[in-house]
Amino acid sequence: MSEKNNGPVAINNVTDDSVNDPIQQILEYERSLTLWQALCKYKKAVFWAVVISNTVIMEGYDTSLISSLFAFPAFKENLGNLNTNGTYEIPAPWQSGVANAASCGQFFGLIIAAWCVDRFGYRKTLIANLLFFTGAIFIVFFANSLGMLTAGQVVCGLPWGAFQSLAITYVSDVTPVVLKPYMATYVNLCWVIGHLISAGVLRGLLNINHDPRSYRIAFGLQWIWPLPLCIGIFFAPESPVWLLKRGKEKEAMNSAQRLTSTQEDAESFYRAAYYTNLLEVTYAENSSYSDLFKGANRRRTLLVLYAWVVQAWCGSAINGYSTYFMTSAGMSTVHSFDITMVKNVISFIGTFFVWFTMRWLRRRFNILIGLFLHCVVLLVIGILGTQSPLQNSSVSWAIAGMILCLQLVYSSTMGPIAYLACSEFPTARLRAKTASLGRNLYLLCSISRGVITPYMLNATAWNWGAKTGFFWMGFSFVFMIVSFVIYPEAKNRSPMEMDYLFEHKVPSRKFYTTEIDDKVGEDLKMSKEMCSIKSKC
Repeated sequence: MSEKNNGPVAINNVTDDSVNDPIQQILEYERSLTLWQALCKYKKAVFWAVVISNTVIMEGYDTSLISSLFAFPAFKENLGNLNTNGTYEIPAPWQSGVANAASCGQFFGLIIAAWCVDRFGYRKTLIANLLFFTGAIFIVFFANSLGMLTAGQVVCGLPWGAFQSLAITYVSDVTPVVLKPYMATYVNLCWVIGHLISAGVLRGLLNINHDPRSYRIAFGLQWIWPLPLCIGIFFAPESPVWLLKRGKEKEAMNSAQRLTSTQEDAESFYRAAYYTNLLEVTYAENSSYSDLFKGANRRRTLLVLYAWVVQAWCGSAINGYSTYFMTSAGMSTVHSFDITMVKNVISFIGTFFVWFTMRWLRRRFNILIGLFLHCVVLLVIGILGTQSPLQNSSVSWAIAGMILCLQLVYSSTMGPIAYLACSEFPTARLRAKTASLGRNLYLLCSISRGVITPYMLNATAWNWGAKTGFFWMGFSFVFMIVSFVIYPEAKNRSPMEMDYLFEHKVPSRKFYTTEIDDKVGEDLKMSKEMCSIKSKC
């Protein structure tokens, strides 16, 4: 891109006439990088992004664990009520309470994490949350009542909120444009891995189901994660974007060197982060929560919030409660857990499938085709629900097959969409706060979804069973129409280009075709005193 003697040292003497040339070089360099070139140049960044992202595995593990335990015999016998037909059942109100408890904790954890990361950085915030989580596991492990389990889930939810928001923002900060979507979807893959491990653990524990406390082993296995993750994060480099925001330019350059393979790559990465930060200060100097809804940031924030709402209310609730859903539809417990295992493997494969399709398919097309297929599959599930699956095993298996189809569609289209939105739509200076707010809205949607879903499926409540598919199909159809109108195309756009497109109110349908070139540099010239702006970064 440029010689080493033109590195970040020269940025201290930026003048109005010299802005366009480095900006143009940065944009051309980012566009010219192939996937393989980026992997070679930024393999260290990929490694550290993977380390940080693996914290999400714990959150995925427990969210899947709790919903699946409602169908686990030992759990129901130990904490549930005896029905008149001789079977045990966790009452619908307690199902809603236990399932949503972690979301309540995450809500506050996200707010605390956004405040902490602004002041202490990613490394210290994540390590503190891992240590806190180690102690919180004791509550759920020794819980002997649904009330104590609910309280434990709330406490565990506090660090899970931090893991969810900080993983995606760190990944976005340390990876170049070509790698950003792959690493963002890897965060989603970690969530899937947690689900897969949870399903495998519970399926294995069915073999020792004679012990009424066998399910506690599943809770105790969570102690495996924190120590190795703490060690890895301790040695990880801090985000250069966060360091620049704090005015620590020398430390930011050192961090860039730890994330890249050569000095030239480090200088290129540093300049891109520096000018992005400078441009965003030009557009909006402050970076508080109120700034999320000012000027162009309002549109960016609303798009991230919308992506999280779509993920929560597109029908994924059926996937989350698949084990309990299938037992309600008449399938045996063992077969239900087997199907859940297959479902999570399909989810794993679907996320890998996204890595291939995103090279050719645009984000906008991906979300639209995903919502359309969701509508079709959910409609079929609803129709099958009208055929009395409890009295017809073939219908139960047909419903199971459609749930697997639904999982494949979700994991290869809708599942990663919110993570991509968090990495591509917000400004770098507001990314952590936007991710926190978006995830909090997702949690509120999940809580409302978690309240009604057990009532839909529980035989002692509404008892909709598979007819629940009709309900979620309606939401998917509405989201498909809204997405067609408002969702912009962010593929192959650098953070500086996204800043320009949003600031100049480019219509969503023109995001992909709008030529930018040297226009970003012209916007930087709007400030008459570049050095004074630099001092505020």
